[in-house]
Amino acid sequence: MEDQMNNSNDSKANIDILDELIINFRPIEQLFKVMSATDASIGGDLVRQYAEIGLCLTAIFRIHLTKNFTSNGENMDDKIECNHNS
Repeated sequence: MEDQMNNSNDSKANIDILDELIINFRPIEQLFKVMSATDASIGGDLVRQYAEIGLCLTAIFRIHLTKNFTSNGENMDDKIECNHNS
């Protein structure tokens, strides 16, 4: 019984840490989203390419965070398909 309570408390603590990390990481993710919406004639293709890289990295980061902080993350697929706008 005590083990179940400890596991429940650990799970709650892990979810709280995960939520805090995601909330603090969100501005970086939003920056890449804004960069990807930049008009190529204004910002150039380079900005959009950097944005694509950033969005792929943020998706991978979220998967690894979820895997490390939740028990259901074990079933997540590591493969991220990024859009390539060449």
